[in-house]
Amino acid sequence: MKRLIDLIIEALENMNKNFCILSNHLGRIKYLERPIAYEFYHQFRKLIEEEKFVIQGEVDKRYQYYFSKGKVPDFIIHIPNTQKNL
Repeated sequence: MKRLIDLIIEALENMNKNFCILSNHLGRIKYLERPIAYEFYHQFRKLIEEEKFVIQGEVDKRYQYYFSKGKVPDFIIHIPNTQKNL
């Protein structure tokens, strides 16, 4: 688990803010969730090429018992073809 946390931290540190902010043409920098999520996904994905786990975005598993009350996470980090979500 420490390895996973270290990789998440590294991906966050590697994020390029130019891909996360909208134009500040109106005088205020604006951050939106989706561009930040995409940039995190990109940076994290580059770091885990040789790992056993994968990151997948917005997997809708509401038909299974995993996610109750209609909540669907932005990302799932798991070992494919197992029941191991990390």
